[in-house]
Amino acid sequence: MIASNIEWDVDLKNTEEIEYILSRLDDEKIAAALRIPVKEYLKMPTEERIGEAIWYLRHEPALVNDLYGLPDRVEIPEEIDTVEDAADWLSDTYGFCHRGFTIS
Repeated sequence: MIASNIEWDVDLKNTEEIEYILSRLDDEKIAAALRIPVKEYLKMPTEERIGEAIWYLRHEPALVNDLYGLPDRVEIPEEIDTVEDAADWLSDTYGFCHRGFTIS
């Protein structure tokens, strides 16, 4: 089984969580994901960086996967044979709940 189009349930209202995630990532990766030149990104105050990240995350859900390092598609282990078990496995494995996914 393959789970794809996974829509991760990330709390985009929690500024502290987003700030923590951004602090763990390389500035170049963040700037690229946000489509901002690195030099311009580095000149931004922290609050502005977080604001930009929140805006993009809310308007471009694919960035959630990029910034949080979450997969959009994953192979489910063979021993898991129901959609319900696959849903539980995804949450347990990646540490985030999800709003849904496609199974193939």
